[in-house]
Amino acid sequence: AKLAIADSWYREGGSNGLAQAEAEYKDFILFYPAMEEAAESQFRICDIHYKQMEKADRDPNQAIRAETECRVLLTTYPNSKYAPNAEQRLRNIQEVLANSEMRVAGYYHHKGSFPAAVNRYKIVDQYPLFSGADQALWQQADSYSKMGPRFRAKEGEALARIVRDYPLSGYADSAKKRLKGLEMAIPEADPVALNRMKYEQENRTKAGLTHSTLDLVRRGPDTHLAAKSGTPSMTPMRASVPDSVPVPAASTGFSGDVTV
Repeated sequence: AKLAIADSWYREGGSNGLAQAEAEYKDFILFYPAMEEAAESQFRICDIHYKQMEKADRDPNQAIRAETECRVLLTTYPNSKYAPNAEQRLRNIQEVLANSEMRVAGYYHHKGSFPAAVNRYKIVDQYPLFSGADQALWQQADSYSKMGPRFRAKEGEALARIVRDYPLSGYADSAKKRLKGLEMAIPEADPVALNRMKYEQENRTKAGLTHSTLDLVRRGPDTHLAAKSGTPSMTPMRASVPDSVPVPAASTGFSGDVTV
């Protein structure tokens, strides 16, 4: 009966109906966590926020909520029949969140706030499956190059990651040339990364002829470039300390993160 009430609110839709459905599904999971329908209820909660996601240049709150709920499903019910679908949705969600961070990083890079840009481009560490990860690393390396010689090694690390982890990227050859100009070693391509990129290229969803036109009126985000393989990130994003902030000396006794 509790599940039927939740389903009726879910089918009604609308912001109010979906909010009521989420409360009822959570109530069902609380009372009957061992039942088979508990995994279905958790998937519906993920789906509620997934369907309300905005585009990457808008409020990311629903995407963040969807990411959290999909992670709960994968950690609590890993053997559920809903787990593969939730895993793909999590890749789609993280594509949207990474795209959102990428836009902010691009703004800082264009503005000339390179330490802030570098910090935002670290989305690659959180979301390595992001379709624009190679571009983020390229822009990150460019930001490091404009921050002075002190960050020369960091620039080289970003360029080396493009060559090693994204060997089929359009930036790979340019990254090799810059590494050669910096007199740094050019790494070999990671075979696992190479196979993953080949799989993505063969299985990526192709956009239709009217895709760009419909994007103007589409409410939800564009996820056709999202990864189709690989394990999505299972840890929430944490703000990192910008590289321009001096590292405390060991004598101060401080060890930890600078957070708000």
